[in-house]
Amino acid sequence: MTPEEQKLDRLYPKLAKGRRCVCCFSGLTEMHHIIGRRSHLLRWDIKNLVPLCRECHIKVHTKGIKYLKLFLPKARFDYLEEMKNKDFKQYLIEQGLTKEDFYKLKEKQLNEAIK
Repeated sequence: MTPEEQKLDRLYPKLAKGRRCVCCFSGLTEMHHIIGRRSHLLRWDIKNLVPLCRECHIKVHTKGIKYLKLFLPKARFDYLEEMKNKDFKQYLIEQGLTKEDFYKLKEKQLNEAIK
């Protein structure tokens, strides 16, 4: 893992601070990746991160994505479905980005969402 990726991995959990669980509205949350962290393109995408309390986080991992679909808009899942099938390198080419540009963009988006 590159230093930039490690930095982003330390940053996204901060999104949970002060947020409520999208399922039960509990105030003690942690961030969940709707599409798993293996998807390099979505790993740090704020649309792929959702605050869940520990209990609901366990439910999501037990019951699967169908459980989350009860609480989040369909458009969000449509976006994630489209993005998860994209090749990371091809995406960078299409967007005219280098890996470094991509990491800086994700860092900026995460920092804005944290504020």
